[in-house]
Amino acid sequence: MKKAKDLIYRSLKYISFLFPVRKKLWVFGCWSGKLYADNAKYLFEYIHEHDKTVTCLWITRSEEIREMLTRRGYRCCRRSSLRGILAALTAEAAFMTANHMDDISPFVNAKKTKVFQLWHGIGAKAMKWEKLDPREVERFSQYTWLATSPAYIDILHDATRADKEKFVITGYPRNDVFVRQPENEAVKQILSEHPAEKYILYMPTHRNFGREQVKVDEFLQIDRVFREQGILMVYKPHFHELKNILHLESRFTNIIVAKDQAVWGDAYSYIGCFDLLIGDYSSISYDFLCAKKPIVQYVYDLEHYKQADFGLCDFFEEQPLGPFCYTWEETVGEVLALLEKDTWYEQREKCRKQYHSFEDGNNSARVYAAAMEICGGLR
Repeated sequence: MKKAKDLIYRSLKYISFLFPVRKKLWVFGCWSGKLYADNAKYLFEYIHEHDKTVTCLWITRSEEIREMLTRRGYRCCRRSSLRGILAALTAEAAFMTANHMDDISPFVNAKKTKVFQLWHGIGAKAMKWEKLDPREVERFSQYTWLATSPAYIDILHDATRADKEKFVITGYPRNDVFVRQPENEAVKQILSEHPAEKYILYMPTHRNFGREQVKVDEFLQIDRVFREQGILMVYKPHFHELKNILHLESRFTNIIVAKDQAVWGDAYSYIGCFDLLIGDYSSISYDFLCAKKPIVQYVYDLEHYKQADFGLCDFFEEQPLGPFCYTWEETVGEVLALLEKDTWYEQREKCRKQYHSFEDGNNSARVYAAAMEICGGLR
């Protein structure tokens, strides 16, 4: 079956040039077509609102997402539908966060359609893909890459081998939220039901794709301390890790497990309302720099992660965003101290200015302008 599908995909790719490009048909997708989130979401909504001459079409694998976007007045279709296939074959531009073949459709031909790589963040995880397949190198070289700063171009250039001339510094659309402050009404309601003096967010990356178990006693102790201190922590595990924490949820009073994707799936719709972030190696920590609020790096497995998991880029340790903590006891102590007095502000500002060239909330506008220029300007 897979070989038959691959043959169909390749055949349509070869004849895709028979399908003329539809001017100003721009298609969007992310995270293997399974989510409505990330940079692609925020750019999609911005262009839909600001330029009605562009036909913005979200392509998804999910019928739930298609129904939700349709109810909201957006254009959306399933990637396997005739409309989705024709859109992929004829789009003038495509915007994704990882791989256009998975995020949007395998029928997008990057030699004909202008493909814009929004990517999914400034992560400290090592992206030294030394054994890149030549086809991946060729694919990466076809994209226009959107970056947040010159320093970030260096990181992605080193990882992907894409020519630096293919990068455009615009900032990430999702980081506009730190200026424009959207409100996630569902999250707002949940937090209102748990009044606290301070709200913090713990959002770690996965470990070995969720194969490591959480320590029950530690989380119950954290919950007790935060209850005593009037702190509510939202714990948003990576989706690979979610199964490891659900059995504890009913025992928490001051920890909320962010499990419902419909509510918590898009962290950027609510991240700005938190007073502090507990992070680790994930890109969310580098985005949270834009909030200008404290960050604590819980890196209990730092040496192991460097050697046995993804590995880390040098800048992670050379330019810390906040205190490194190796136990939950240390982490809670730093959380309490930074909520009392933010002693890391100046260090974070240095990092923010290095990795984010803009702080005006106009990243989506810059991406849109760059795409218009590359696609041939206003017509």
